[in-house]
Amino acid sequence: TSVRADTQTWNTTTGDWSEVANWTTAVPVDGDDVIITNRGAFVLLTNSTPWLSSMVISNASLICSNWNTTIYVTNLTILNSGILTCAGPFTNMAMSNRVSLNCTNLFVGSNGAVDVNGKGYAGGLTLVSGGYAKGNGPGGGPNGTIVGASYGGAGIANARLVQTNTYGSVTAPLDPGSGGTGGSGAGSIGGSGGGAVCITAIQAVVNGNISANGSNNLLIGGHNSGGAGGGIYITCDTITGTNGA
Repeated sequence: TSVRADTQTWNTTTGDWSEVANWTTAVPVDGDDVIITNRGAFVLLTNSTPWLSSMVISNASLICSNWNTTIYVTNLTILNSGILTCAGPFTNMAMSNRVSLNCTNLFVGSNGAVDVNGKGYAGGLTLVSGGYAKGNGPGGGPNGTIVGASYGGAGIANARLVQTNTYGSVTAPLDPGSGGTGGSGAGSIGGSGGGAVCITAIQAVVNGNISANGSNNLLIGGHNSGGAGGGIYITCDTITGTNGA
């Protein structure tokens, strides 16, 4: 006997992918077509998907949690105001997250995005005035210094030329960016690092954005540092697009 694939449509606003009640009839299984188009919806994915036939995301966000969570799909289409992202930012003591995608065809429309801006390591939180708290991540910098976070290259240092640790691979940038140093004022927070995106595809068409920027500092006091950019690693046979970034 054979099983006929279904079309499963997300039918609520914010919720967990694994909850049956959030879909038209059932949690998606192998071969299903998935539609996530509820305006303003946030869908949390905490475990890898089965191999889906297709997925369309528009006017909603699909948020991946846990480093090994992977989306497996033949055709992924991200359209108007659709966002594929990950949970974050996170500290050294928390589970790290990323966007991991394995597909045949990826299409990111002109107003769609794979966006992990500020979803990497969190910026340092200064608890005591004048503390300049170290940002999270390998390139977060030492405590008590005014220095930008690092990832592939060194963050800008202060006059004492104290630089943060660089890490990661030029040819396979798979890591998230580190968080910036918290400033001088108690309660000041450095900017968060950009997250990590790992895409394996046959054909990728990017008319929208794939981005992993670090975030700006949250200025309370002075001398807060911005977060380092994260990593985008795409393996594909062809990548094309019009006005994409």
